[in-house]
Amino acid sequence: MRRSFIDYFLAVLFSLLGLMFFTQVIAHFIVKNSDPPLLLVVHTLIGIFAILSAIGVWQQLRYAMKTVLIWGVMLAGNIIILIPFFPPQDRGGLWAIAVIIQGFTVVVLCYLRRRLKHAFIKVAE
Repeated sequence: MRRSFIDYFLAVLFSLLGLMFFTQVIAHFIVKNSDPPLLLVVHTLIGIFAILSAIGVWQQLRYAMKTVLIWGVMLAGNIIILIPFFPPQDRGGLWAIAVIIQGFTVVVLCYLRRRLKHAFIKVAE
């Protein structure tokens, strides 16, 4: 099935998001900052699932929906867990960002469900 503009956009977006998290992991080792090791692991996992999502969207693979869902839950969860470390006036904005990420995840999942369903129906015919 021919790729649409949205497929290109999502593949590039997830690739860039994955690279962003991997640069944070690399910067941790170069700068030797005081981030906790668990945050480093979470950033690595979010980056891995973003790259897997990009590959899945680009190749229209069935696992794309699962990786997008895991990416969205982990990223929003990461933001929610960090909320107590921010001043009270910034907490509302972080909740809003987590909700926006989950909304984006739901929209992408709906698109992938529709797109992949049509792709596999045409392959089966």
